[in-house]
Amino acid sequence: MQIEISNSVAARQLAALAGCSIGEYIDKLIEQASDLEAIREGLSDAAAGRMTPLREFDQEFRKEKGFSPKADA
Repeated sequence: MQIEISNSVAARQLAALAGCSIGEYIDKLIEQASDLEAIREGLSDAAAGRMTPLREFDQEFRKEKGFSPKADA
């Protein structure tokens, strides 16, 4: 992933407004971009039907982690 900073003065001002260094600000931008990409991928998977029903996931997760099975309400 690449983030281009075309105006370093503006980037410094934005970092200062965010209360962090320019490096920390860039790290935050990268993290936000990664989060957005993960959300887009999840939405795409859901739209294409590539998902696991919650009940199935819950059962497998509990088994894998050694949790007791969930009692049906």
